[in-house]
Amino acid sequence: MNNLFILAIDGPAGSGKSSIAKQICILKGWSHLNTGLFYRGIAALAAINKRDIKDEKQLLSVADDFLEHANWQNMFEEKLRIKRIELFRVLHQPSVAIGASFVAKSKVIRDKLLEPQRIVANSCKSGGVVIDGRDVGTVVFPNASLKIFLIASIEERTRRRVEQLKSQQIHASDKEKTPIEFEEIKSDITKRDLQDQQRAVAPLKKAEDAIEIDSSHLSIDQVVSSICSRIVV
Repeated sequence: MNNLFILAIDGPAGSGKSSIAKQICILKGWSHLNTGLFYRGIAALAAINKRDIKDEKQLLSVADDFLEHANWQNMFEEKLRIKRIELFRVLHQPSVAIGASFVAKSKVIRDKLLEPQRIVANSCKSGGVVIDGRDVGTVVFPNASLKIFLIASIEERTRRRVEQLKSQQIHASDKEKTPIEFEEIKSDITKRDLQDQQRAVAPLKKAEDAIEIDSSHLSIDQVVSSICSRIVV
């Protein structure tokens, strides 16, 4: 890994993984990779092309298309574009999140994406990379330099997701805007939690050597400070 410092941050949806990871990267001058983008990208591409992700043959076809045409450098910026299709515009929609969770249950897909995730992470030139997801510390990088398991209450995670969706709609056209209901978002996150925790392959769980941080009542700066104090390069 060429002395690359790998910080693995795992946790459920809405726990603040990406926001925390991005802030740490700004402070450290490191790169950020959200492994969930791989699964969201496939789910979004399938939805746009009207492919049935419950059909393994169609799912594999979409995954192959995604891997063949994705620009890996854009993964660090979350600006996914496949064949001129701007996937990043829909990556965080609730329906895509649910689809991504379904895609993530497929052993064939997880096996197919494992090496690309490692290749992308190891391709960064910044000396350090913060990778967030659900199985980074347990499967993707079990020998990560530092592992964090970030949690938060379901109410707080729902509030954060609602605020994120509202922020995204500010820049969306009227056609793209959809109603945002707290209880509906809460239900979607709860379903996602169950799917992620109960899947047979690489379920969401805390690595034995991970440090757990509850961000429910902490600011982003407080969580970032707590994690950075543990980084020894």
